[in-house]
Amino acid sequence: MIISRAMPVFSRTLGLSGECDVVEFRKNAEQGISLRGKGGYYTVYPVEYKRGAPKESLCDILQLTAQAMCLEEMLYCTISEGALYYFETHHRVKISITDELRDYVYVTCANHKCT
Repeated sequence: MIISRAMPVFSRTLGLSGECDVVEFRKNAEQGISLRGKGGYYTVYPVEYKRGAPKESLCDILQLTAQAMCLEEMLYCTISEGALYYFETHHRVKISITDELRDYVYVTCANHKCT
């Protein structure tokens, strides 16, 4: 696995830019993206770190989804899953990046509510 920290990301389609806390590039023998200077294929797995505990709202999940969408546009790949890590609970929560979440991010950005 290759780990990239504080990775800048952007999406021209969404009009977003930001920074991923961690992006894990996980070696995959069958599918994924190629990385310059590295053999084989890698799947892209964003991880967002949060200070507190999981929230009832979707805000953390939507942030992770937006990061995944930026990475997909930048790296020409599809990301089906990422994770939120909460310092308060010391627990990583897997998040499926669904079409419903993508649509929510897209509509929010289209309405110019992204910050």
